[in-house]
Amino acid sequence: MTEGAAGAVERIRAWGEARDWRGYDPYDGLSSPAARLLTLGSPLGRRVLTQAVKLSPVNVRPPLGIGPDWNAKALGLVASGYARLAAAHGDASARVQAARWLGWLAEHPTGGSGEFAWGYPFPVQTRFFAYAAGTPNTIATSFVAHALLDGVDLLDDDRWREPALGAARFLLSRMRADGYFRYVPGAEELVHNANVLACGVLARS
Repeated sequence: MTEGAAGAVERIRAWGEARDWRGYDPYDGLSSPAARLLTLGSPLGRRVLTQAVKLSPVNVRPPLGIGPDWNAKALGLVASGYARLAAAHGDASARVQAARWLGWLAEHPTGGSGEFAWGYPFPVQTRFFAYAAGTPNTIATSFVAHALLDGVDLLDDDRWREPALGAARFLLSRMRADGYFRYVPGAEELVHNANVLACGVLARS
C-alpha cells in the first residue's frame, strides 16, 4: 500500500475497533421503540420515518432510542478487509480479527432452521415490500458468504468452507426464482444488485 492508503486503512481500522464495529445504518430508523407510534403503523409512515432519520442534518437516533448495532453485511466487509490485510502484509493481528468476525458471523445466522443466511438488525419498509429485523436477504447473505470464502482462500482456513457453502445452498434453495434471485424469501420484485452478488457467491463456491 502507498503511505496515503496505509494511513487511511489504519485510521478506519482504529475507528472501527474503538467501537467494536458497532454503528448506525442509514436505514435503521424503524428500529426506534417509538416507530409504531410515529408511523401510525402505516407503510407510508414507515417510509417517511426511515427517510427522516436517514436525511436529518443532525443525528436524531439517540433521542429516538436507536443505538449502534452489529450489521452482518458490514461485518462481512470488515472480515474480508482483515483477511486481505493478513494475506497481503502478514498482519497477524488482522488474521486474529478476521477469524473473530468470521466466527461471529458463522455463529449468528438469521435464516432459521440451521440455514446459513443473514439479514439486517432493523425492520425495513420500501415502496415494494416490508420485512422484519433479521429477515435473511440476498445482499447481506452474499456479503457474508464472500467474507467466508475470503477466509478460506486468503487465510487458508477451511473452517469457513461449510458456512459459505451453506449460504450458497440457501441462495439456490430459498431465493432462486424463475431466472433471478429474490431479495427476501417470497418477494417477486427483481433487484439487480442482489442478483449479481448471488451469482458471484455461486461462481466462487
